[in-house]
Amino acid sequence: MRKPAVIHHSIQLPFSGPPVLAVGARLNNTLCSTSRDYAHLSRELGDLDGAAVCTDHEVAAIEILVWQATIPALVARDIDPDMHSTRFAIELAANLGVHHLAVQHHHAHVAAVCAEHGLMEPVVGLVLDDIGYGSDGGSWGGELFWVDNDKFERLGHLQPLLMPGGEIAQREQWRLAAGVLHTLQRTNDIQRRYGGFPASVDLVSMLREGRNCPASSSAMMLMSAVAALLGLDAVGNPRVDAVRALEAAATSYFASNSNYSPVNEWLWNIDQRHVLDLRPLLADIVDERDGRRGAATFHASLIAGATEWFLGPVSEAVRARPCWPGPVCSTACWPSACAITSRGAESPCLRRQKSRRMIRRCRSARHGLPCMR
Repeated sequence: MRKPAVIHHSIQLPFSGPPVLAVGARLNNTLCSTSRDYAHLSRELGDLDGAAVCTDHEVAAIEILVWQATIPALVARDIDPDMHSTRFAIELAANLGVHHLAVQHHHAHVAAVCAEHGLMEPVVGLVLDDIGYGSDGGSWGGELFWVDNDKFERLGHLQPLLMPGGEIAQREQWRLAAGVLHTLQRTNDIQRRYGGFPASVDLVSMLREGRNCPASSSAMMLMSAVAALLGLDAVGNPRVDAVRALEAAATSYFASNSNYSPVNEWLWNIDQRHVLDLRPLLADIVDERDGRRGAATFHASLIAGATEWFLGPVSEAVRARPCWPGPVCSTACWPSACAITSRGAESPCLRRQKSRRMIRRCRSARHGLPCMR
């Protein structure tokens, strides 16, 4: 039977297994279906927020199943119970008489990197991503994982940031910036900066009362908060465009200030639980009037801090498992992935900072440090 148009490309896997249909998450949804030693990925179907997109998602899944002419052994889904794709997976599995498997969102990111690159050994995975439902019911997105195929352990995470108003803060980044100001004990500055927003007065009350202000370790929320603090505009898709604006500002500043070396180790802290706390960095740039310089400082410090953060659990893994052959994978799912992966290795700030030396030391420890997306 002819391959359906919804299939974008296929990847050969390092093993052969039973057929599985993975229905994807809410944002930038993509379907994946395995057949023997191949994974067939759909084109991006969009965000599962409206009836039309949700219908297209269901139709595409059925088209793939018809094309493969086989019933999947199981249907894989996100652990978030509120997603359309989760509800669809449970219903589809019941209709097909098969099991459905819940997979933590960021575990899936690391596992996908392993599958794409044929990595069968355990890995330490760095995930810098948008919000995903955590195994503890919290909001995750800046994570260090130990991943061994279908098992994972949360080794550490970014210090969570407040999201005043809950989900709406994902669309209105000034709320994230206000949360940072409150965390830095500068609540009185919120009205001065963001008093033009009708909801600003109620937001200050929410922060002071601790009402409807969930926290998230998401790297995307961190980047969005910094973009708002620096006055970098986001148009179109607020989450994604804020991050792109931040990256563009940093790139522009480094291009015209090649000798700028902003990284200082006091701009971040890493505690014994492997929590990377960037609040000192936020305090350092919160009053920065040059948005491009602030973006450069943030990017360079994030790279250096994340490198130190990442290599701590790696070193512990090597000491605890002298024969551990597993490589390390780094997955970055937001548009500034280049800061941590391929382009980051050539960025002026990274070449000049201690993180470069740390990477060389890690590579000399036999296990290597490939950075993959």
